[in-house]
Amino acid sequence: MAEEVIERRAYARIGLLGNPSDVYFGRTISLSIANFSATVRLEPSQDLVIRPHPFHDLVSFSSIRHLVNRLQSEGYYGGVRLLMATCKIFYKYCCDQNIELKEGNFTLSYDTNIPRQTGLSGSSAIVCAAFNCLLDFYKVRHLVKVEIRPDLILNAEKELGIVAGLQDRVAQVYGGLVYMDFSKEHMDNLGHGLYSPMDIGLLPPLYLIYAENPSDSGKVHSFVRQRWLDGDAFIRSSMEEVANLALEGRRVLLEKDYTQLTSLMNRNFDLRRQMFGDDALGSLNIKMIEVARSVGAACKFTGSGGAAVAFCPEGPAHVQLLEEACNKAGFTVAKVEVVPPVLGEEDLKTVSVIGHSDGDILRLAYEKYRKGNNDIAFNLEHDSTTVIADTLLAIMDYMSFFIVALLEERFLSNFAQSEEHSSVAGREFRQLGQCPPLSGLSSVDSVSMTETQFPPLLASKLSQITVFAIAALIATEMLSLML
Repeated sequence: MAEEVIERRAYARIGLLGNPSDVYFGRTISLSIANFSATVRLEPSQDLVIRPHPFHDLVSFSSIRHLVNRLQSEGYYGGVRLLMATCKIFYKYCCDQNIELKEGNFTLSYDTNIPRQTGLSGSSAIVCAAFNCLLDFYKVRHLVKVEIRPDLILNAEKELGIVAGLQDRVAQVYGGLVYMDFSKEHMDNLGHGLYSPMDIGLLPPLYLIYAENPSDSGKVHSFVRQRWLDGDAFIRSSMEEVANLALEGRRVLLEKDYTQLTSLMNRNFDLRRQMFGDDALGSLNIKMIEVARSVGAACKFTGSGGAAVAFCPEGPAHVQLLEEACNKAGFTVAKVEVVPPVLGEEDLKTVSVIGHSDGDILRLAYEKYRKGNNDIAFNLEHDSTTVIADTLLAIMDYMSFFIVALLEERFLSNFAQSEEHSSVAGREFRQLGQCPPLSGLSSVDSVSMTETQFPPLLASKLSQITVFAIAALIATEMLSLML
């Protein structure tokens, strides 16, 4: 039986608030957008082949003028090197983790419509899509945790000297709208940041502005990075303020305080400009921001230049003014189409409870439910009891594997003692960890059991009814989060 052809897609991303502090142990809020994307196709083949793209990896030209014009507009590099680096990092990680890979070869090819050098994460989109192809070809998706995938994608780009942070890769791995905390404590203790999915319905209408001939987004981190490493007080304090914009932005979005969002977006760009300087940002990029602001729109870079994200707080008439001003200045404007979360059920099974709050996991499960039910949400005040009951059963089904994973990961006692988990689900787990021995465990003293002994033993004895009972408690809490 012939093996199936695998095709995976990854989307462009917009840094809404906090960038570029992800490179400096900061915080960001980012979203994946459907306006642009990259696809990678994997076809089983006798030899391992990396197929050049007919346009992006062009090596045949009509004249030397054609070659030079091409290099000036597109640069020297296409996507072949990205696919090669992805294969190398994937293979190395699997070897290091003793993940056995099946025999067999394939041909990798790619396509993308993400504009080059626009700060929309075109390179990482290709790597992310290729990485997903490899996970599925070798059938090891369940063995590579979601939280570390952004690091692996970034490592592939670092192989090629690409300067970037984790923000883009997190947004593309998770999809949707994500709040990210890259504090040094989390990075050192967990090996990754804390990534909290947010409801995409919290976002107001946003607009993408980009230029046809943007600047190189990979060159503007260098001297600021060195000053930060040297302990420059201005850079350190400014970058901390940028990170705090994302923290404040999370609150603003949850409260839908869009007036305050306008101020935060503008402040984000102003701080970047003060740190990096006009020469590094480029006159065309600065003009893009100034044109949007000239009509009263909030505006900042999506990444490091080449494109901007704008918000028009006064509605449709305001949007029309933005479009007219940008078109007159030679910029393209498009309404942002937000991608819902992209993680599937097998991905969700790898999500570690450490690094995710109860609410994060509930949001992931709920978005998984919506994705599988034509994006239908529900509300206790409007929907029938039958619909709500069916929905709860579906959510319980999605949540049950989190309970088992929690028990099997051997950190229940740490989770139970954590003061950070004050939700209903957290309290129920703490009570579970302190309760008398369950039926079938009478010979075991739950109080004296070690962290290593307790979770696997409990997991082996818990009945399906118990698991679903706990899932029901979590699903109940989800209702309060959504209403």
